[in-house]
Amino acid sequence: MQYISKFYNLHTKLLANNGQIVSEQEIDLKGLVKLHPPHNLTLQFSNASGLWLYWDISSKVSCTESKVRYRKSKDTEWQESLRPIYPSPYNVPFPDETQLYEFQVQTRISHFCGKSDFWSDWSPPVYWGSNSTGVSCLIPNEEYVRCTWNENGRPDFNYSFQSRLEKRDFMECPKYLQQEGYRVGCRMQYISKFYNLHTKLLANNGQIVSEQKIDLKGLVKLHPPHNLTLQFSNASGLWLYWDISSKESCTESKVRYRKSKDTEWQESLRPIYPSPYNVPFPDETQLYEFQVQTRISHFCGKSDFWSDWSPPVYWGSNSTGVSCLIPNEEYVRCTWNENGRPDFNYSFQSRLEKRDFMECPKYLQQEGYRVGCRMQYISKFYNLHTKLLANNDQIVSEQEIDLKGLVKLHPPHNLTLHFSNASGLWLYWNISSKDSCTESKVRYRKSKDTEWQESLRPIYPSPYNVPFPDETQLYEFQVQTRISHFCGKSDFWSDWSPPVYWGSNSTGVSCLIPNEEYVRCTWNENGRPDFNYSFQSRLEKRDFMECPKYLQQEGYRVGCRMQYISKFYNLHTKLLANNGQIVSEQKIDLKGLVKLHPPHNLTLQFSNASGLWLYWDISSKESCTESKVRYRKSKDIEWQESLRQIHPSPYNVPFPDETQLYEFQVQTRISHFCGKSDFWSDWSPPVYWGSNSTGVSCLIPNEEYVRCTWNENGRPDFNYSFQSRLEKRDFMECPKYLQQEGYRVGCRMQYISKFYNLHTKLLANNGQIVSEQEIDLKGLVKLHPPHNLTLQFSNASGLWLYWDISSKESCTESKVRYRKSKDTEWQESLRPIYPSPYNVPFPDETQLYEFQVQTRISHFCGKSDFWSDWSPPVYWGSNSTGVSCLIPNEEYVRCTWNENGRPDFNYSFQSRLEKRDFMECPKYLQQEGYRVGCRMQYISKFYNLHTKLLANNDQIVSEQEIDLKGLVKLHPPHNLTLHFSNASGLWLYWNISSKDSCTESKVRYRKSKDIEWQESLRQIHPSPYNVPFPDETQLYEFQVQTRISHFCGKSDFWSDWSPPVYWGSNSTEGLPTVPLPLGALGVYEKILYPIMGSAVLLTLACLLIRNERLRVILVPITPRPNKNLEDLWRKYNGNVEEWLHIPKDIVDGFRPNFSETACPVREYCTLPVRESWTGSDCSLPMMSDDTDCLSTCSASSSSTLPAPPYDNTPCQV
Repeated sequence: MQYISKFYNLHTKLLANNGQIVSEQEIDLKGLVKLHPPHNLTLQFSNASGLWLYWDISSKVSCTESKVRYRKSKDTEWQESLRPIYPSPYNVPFPDETQLYEFQVQTRISHFCGKSDFWSDWSPPVYWGSNSTGVSCLIPNEEYVRCTWNENGRPDFNYSFQSRLEKRDFMECPKYLQQEGYRVGCRMQYISKFYNLHTKLLANNGQIVSEQKIDLKGLVKLHPPHNLTLQFSNASGLWLYWDISSKESCTESKVRYRKSKDTEWQESLRPIYPSPYNVPFPDETQLYEFQVQTRISHFCGKSDFWSDWSPPVYWGSNSTGVSCLIPNEEYVRCTWNENGRPDFNYSFQSRLEKRDFMECPKYLQQEGYRVGCRMQYISKFYNLHTKLLANNDQIVSEQEIDLKGLVKLHPPHNLTLHFSNASGLWLYWNISSKDSCTESKVRYRKSKDTEWQESLRPIYPSPYNVPFPDETQLYEFQVQTRISHFCGKSDFWSDWSPPVYWGSNSTGVSCLIPNEEYVRCTWNENGRPDFNYSFQSRLEKRDFMECPKYLQQEGYRVGCRMQYISKFYNLHTKLLANNGQIVSEQKIDLKGLVKLHPPHNLTLQFSNASGLWLYWDISSKESCTESKVRYRKSKDIEWQESLRQIHPSPYNVPFPDETQLYEFQVQTRISHFCGKSDFWSDWSPPVYWGSNSTGVSCLIPNEEYVRCTWNENGRPDFNYSFQSRLEKRDFMECPKYLQQEGYRVGCRMQYISKFYNLHTKLLANNGQIVSEQEIDLKGLVKLHPPHNLTLQFSNASGLWLYWDISSKESCTESKVRYRKSKDTEWQESLRPIYPSPYNVPFPDETQLYEFQVQTRISHFCGKSDFWSDWSPPVYWGSNSTGVSCLIPNEEYVRCTWNENGRPDFNYSFQSRLEKRDFMECPKYLQQEGYRVGCRMQYISKFYNLHTKLLANNDQIVSEQEIDLKGLVKLHPPHNLTLHFSNASGLWLYWNISSKDSCTESKVRYRKSKDIEWQESLRQIHPSPYNVPFPDETQLYEFQVQTRISHFCGKSDFWSDWSPPVYWGSNSTEGLPTVPLPLGALGVYEKILYPIMGSAVLLTLACLLIRNERLRVILVPITPRPNKNLEDLWRKYNGNVEEWLHIPKDIVDGFRPNFSETACPVREYCTLPVRESWTGSDCSLPMMSDDTDCLSTCSASSSSTLPAPPYDNTPCQV
């Protein structure tokens, strides 16, 4: 777009075809300016002030800052200016005039004018000083090493060149390269790019002019890719294929193409590791031109040099270029439009020099169109003039073609091999052309080699010699040929000839050092040996010794396990037949053979300032290792790898996309600081960070049902809907969702057939499709493990293992693994076993054998990608006397033996920690009168425990060194409680018997109608655990288990599951009625009850303080025991208040606060009632005596009875 100003923000929208916004951004343009490199670099020297560098810039000088770097002829690294240089020039005081200086400058907009984040590219270099005598080397196609000097000028005289690889002597250059009579380079044999090359350049007087150490690893420059071909498909577009002269897994390629009307090339944004390259929806009306270049990738030691671009290849309309070939000098074949179908039939005319044009005698056709011409071959030393004409005789293409380099011979034939003890192996062949006019190339490889060895120079006459071939190896030979420069060199080699073979089957020895723990050497890796070989080995300056422990397979020795001493020695090996004849004798350099364990404890930390950091631990010394990190985002298929080896952890990903799920893995190896290893460790288990993954993956357990899951590495944002269909059917909603923590994480569906593709959709709440996939079910069956494993022994044929499978036997293949009681590694069957049984010939009856089997659907019935889990083990042989230990809750150490059978007699057990003496077991554990274990004091898990198990005669039956760190098994968590909140859901709390910061816990729960448990996806370090939005109509059952985490020495053992705790509605369908614990009460009830109780107590206290009468009633005053009852009558005249010393204010509180008219009481008699009182509160019978007491009926008094009349009339009482 047009540029207006960088001080505006640019608002962008990316829209799909339907107008839906795919991306909407606001981009700050201020930091995005990238200037052209500085130009017109000039140098001026002054004796007073030194060397001055000047340059021009394409932008306003006051708005820019520049950076200068320079190096001298003997330097490998650049020196850069420490601070940005605002105005030109730059000064180097007191430069060394005997050195050649190389300068470069880059620039950018400075902070005065809105600082840019991008520096320009470095400027073209400028030089000053003495003639360059620095040596630079290149390895063309890994064929030879070419070192040159004086690339920027003519040397003063002829230098001498000496070189050596590490730990070798200096040697004179075997073949000098010359220019104008002066030596300007050297061509040497190529051995390996993983060595450093030490070089010396000497003057005639022997003075060293230049001495360098050159790292060859990045100096390989491959030949350009060849055999570029194009294939077009209406479905997927245009595909470009090519071949490479090196191992394909070791290279990366770059593709560029342009259309017929383009002036600039379009390049691939990322290196392409395997061919092909795709251009979707190409414009068929345009002519496309493609080129490819390649280089060694970082997988095999990244090269700094890309190959030259390949010859171009074309596709599309109007591809009318003519190309010719002379097959075996028999005829000339010219073709056009090789990469597409022409618009119509062209006419082709040709002539040799000084002759007339002639029409093509025989057209080559394809789909009814002319695509080439076959003509008589006269001579390749003429130029062929061609014309391609349209129907109107308009010339579409006119070319002059040099035929000399266009001959392609037939491959060599009749390859034969002859061996002579005196001169070695000779290869002979015949060629279809004149022998003196051809040159040939031979390649061969031995049986265990993956790469070919080629002849360094073209071989003119047959034969080819391999002196002193290894008769124990199988050699494979091929030859190709072409016209040599003696008869007009051809650009085309013939195809490779059919191979020819010589030699014996491979019995070579290969060794590996797993994690620097022991040395494992193996032979016959590609087949079963004829008989049991004997193996002897020694380190330098020592004697040969027999193998201490052979590795066996199917009753034959196939390897040896030995003690590891040091990788800096060479190991000399001998493999001997039964008659003592040496079958194989080798000298093996152990330095590169260490293979470390994968990195562990991968952790991720995110910072808004610096991005995402990945940390990991390594099983070896960190300063001796280099690591490689790869990661991919949730929607990526290919991994992104670190471009350089990372020596110390951590690894940083700046500005990660939080909407993506990142998956990280690390591998490591010994670095060149400590003797570089050729073997990377296996990739570590992955660790994840970011948003939830919504990809769907499916499995068919035992062909019973289909289970599809999503969000396997995290918790989803909300509940997705899942729809699926088989081919030619309609989409249907999931019949039964699988849930976790209240969210849908999968679907369980009916299984119909694995030979259909399953189409799936994952939809958000608004119906938007989050994921849409087509899943091939054929490889997704995972069977149940084999069962009913039984063992039968026969003296004639050995031990036979039988088993049953839950699927049709003819449709399955099985794999058996077994180990003996003293083995740590399993031995597996080399090939899948179709029918049971499995045989172990000549088993050792003094050993205890442990067998397991797994199975899967075989290729006869649609091969599955998933093996079943291993079956439960079955045992045979002598009782196991191996010792295994456990540390229950870090309280004591319990070691047991003979867990799989009853011992023959009582063993004695001795143990010690490091640097201590062996001690007898303090307390034996017994079973049926036999000792089966020992209980000892626990000191620390960070020591190794050395154990001995002895028979009655003190013979050592078992001697082990046990790492206690992973053997702690904690008590189950206790005090599980549940709290519910309407805001955040259900919270589970628990206590642990160990230090909280040292443990990690795992929670599982199920609802009343669930059969299977749902477990937490990640280990929960601190309590609590949350279930958002639980279903209150369901009864939830929770359990927790715990173990020591990696922060305090990770344990291999989880505790047992805790006793369960429940929450929710009582479920009587399938579970017993369980009383809800206190934890199941509502939060409001827990808060309300204490508040109400406190209010009642506070009110009662106020009443007691304010009302003395109530206080005395509720809390009466008790007389003191020392009070004498006689004093009540003698001293206090019966006054209880004074006798008890009751305060006066309390006594006054009980006195009435009103007055009352006294009413004398006497007998009375009732008279007949004459009339009733009305309007009064009293309705009493009329008395005979009319007194004032009648008025008291309505008085304000506590007495309401009328006084009787005062007369002398007898009354009836």
